Order: sequence, then C-alpha cells, then structure tokens
Amino acid sequence: MATTWTFKIDWNKDGDFSDTSEDVSSRVLQASWFLGFRQPYQDVADNSVLTLVLRNDDRLFSPENASSALYGKLVPFRSVKIESNDGSTTRTHWVGRIETIQPLVS
Repeated sequence: MATTWTFKIDWNKDGDFSDTSEDVSSRVLQASWFLGFRQPYQDVADNSVLTLVLRNDDRLFSPENASSALYGKLVPFRSVKIESNDGSTTRTHWVGRIETIQPLVS
C-alpha cells in the first residue's frame, strides 16, 4: 500500500490541526526537513528545520490578502506537523513552529 503524507499547520493555535485550511497536504509543492546532526562528528546537534513550499495561486497564504480565510493568522509561531500513514501505522516525522512566511511570485 502507498504511504500517505499529511502536512498540517495549526493556524488558530487550538492544538488540534483539524480546522478548515489546517491540512495543507494538497498544496505542498516541495518539503524538506532534517533533525539533529547533519555532519559526522558534530559536537552539538543543529536545530531541526523544515522548508515547505505551498501552492498559493488563490493567495490563501498571502498575509496581505484581507479576503483570505487565513488573514491575520499567517504569523510566526504557528505549530506544524508532518505525518505519514502506510495503511496500518501513523508516524510523526516532524513537529515544530513557523519561523517565517515568505510569499514568492513564480
């Protein structure tokens, strides 16, 4: 069975990741992350980092778009969670918080 990945952002900070627009999985264009040590023999682990690129053709994730359902919620420190499910087990791969949001024109 194929593995299903989910990418969720808790925009309203209620801790449940289940509200409208919090599951951004269908909008993910690119995701990369790392945890801990990145090089052999490091003395101290690096901070865990996620880089997530989302499709934004409707400007849902544009902070200045006052007509967006997420207007006012596109700010730092919102929780993010990445999970996978292989049909029998759900695994959490990354949990953290948004540091910056950078809308780009493509």
